[in-house]
Amino acid sequence: MGSASNGRQPQNPNGSQQVAHAHGSFHGSFGRRTTGRLGVPPAHTVCMTNTIENLQQLLETDRATISLAEAAAVLGVDKRTLSNAVRDGEIPVIRIGRRVLVKVSPLAAMLTNAA
Repeated sequence: MGSASNGRQPQNPNGSQQVAHAHGSFHGSFGRRTTGRLGVPPAHTVCMTNTIENLQQLLETDRATISLAEAAAVLGVDKRTLSNAVRDGEIPVIRIGRRVLVKVSPLAAMLTNAA
């Protein structure tokens, strides 16, 4: 077992390292549960298979909206930069609860007309 005094992280009985947090709690090496109650990954960890990352994919998609992260990737800007543009009304979005979704057709029109 390692101790904090020798510079190593404390270990679980099974040998995996623990991560110490400022508030005094410890988590396993992943920092959170990796599966849900039924042994299935939680919904927020499931990856989208049809992620849009460039203008060509944006023009070919049949989706009506994309996430801020996808729009930022298409535009080649940081997500915070895009959030500022949304806040200033420069990018057309739909707000559903806390989700902010970028409308595909106006974004594609803005990008193709700008070229």
